[in-house]
Amino acid sequence: MNKYKFIIFVLLISTVAFAQKKEFRKLENKAFGVGEKLTFDVKYGFVKAGIAEMSVPRMKRISGRDAYYITFKVNSVPTFDPVYKVRDRYVTYMDKEGLFPWRFEQHIREGGYKRDFSAFFDHRRGKAKTSEGSYDIPENVNDIVSAFYLARTFDYSDMKPGDKFHLQNFYKDKVYPLDVVYRGKERITV
Repeated sequence: MNKYKFIIFVLLISTVAFAQKKEFRKLENKAFGVGEKLTFDVKYGFVKAGIAEMSVPRMKRISGRDAYYITFKVNSVPTFDPVYKVRDRYVTYMDKEGLFPWRFEQHIREGGYKRDFSAFFDHRRGKAKTSEGSYDIPENVNDIVSAFYLARTFDYSDMKPGDKFHLQNFYKDKVYPLDVVYRGKERITV
C-alpha cells in the first residue's frame, strides 16, 4: 500500500511541476537595451511645459525570469508648476525574451488629481491581478509602456504608410485593442 501512495505522490508532484512549465514566445530585440535613456520636451503651444524621460536603467528578476526595468516619467518644468504641476511616473517590468510585461505601475500626479494603479500579469495562468480583482488576459497582452517598447522592435522595412500592427493592451479591468499605425520614415536631427 505504501508503494502505491509513493507512486501516486510522485505522479502528482510531476503533474504540478509540468503544468507550471509554460513556453513563452521569444522575440529578437535590437531596438533597445539597458542604459538607454530617451528625453523629450513637452510643449503647451510654443511653451516648454515639461520634460518626459523614458529609460531602461537595469534588469530585474521577476516571476523567475529576466526583465527590463523600464521607467517613464513626465514632470512639468518649475516655471510651469504654478500653472499645472505634473509628476507622473510609470514603471513596467518587461520580459527580456518575450517582450511582454510582468508588472505595470502608474502613479499620476496632475494638478490636484492623484491616481495610483498597478497590475501583476500572470502569463502562466492568463490573469492580470490588480487591487480591484483578477481578470482574464490574452497571451502576450501589453500595458501602454511595454507596447511602446514592443512596437520599436517590429520590422517596418516592408510596410507602407497606413499599415497596422494590432496589439492588446490591459488597463484597469479590461483588455483594449491597440493599433500601431505606420506613418512612414522621417529624418530628424538630434
